Amino acid sequence: METDKSKKQLMREMIAEIFLDHYNIHMKPEEVSDCDGCVVPTGRVFPGCYKCRVRACARNRKIESCAWCPDFSCDKLEELFLLEPSAKIRLEEIRGIC
Repeated sequence: METDKSKKQLMREMIAEIFLDHYNIHMKPEEVSDCDGCVVPTGRVFPGCYKCRVRACARNRKIESCAWCPDFSCDKLEELFLLEPSAKIRLEEIRGIC
């Protein structure tokens, strides 16, 4: 976790911009926080995560990562991968495919 306040602010601004550009989710830099992950029922998540189809699926299936899902890679993930190709690489690394 970044401890330098000016670097942390720049990172938050960059993340807010990415969310707008990639996901059309408007968020203020001060709304960007550390994230506790998709499967937590409450806690630190980004605005828009509560409406996310991938998050809802992971929580319903009670899986910690989509990498462990027997239906990997589903249509929900394929949509995400179009917006965020690096997510596919990370999940495949977790699965041990790469």
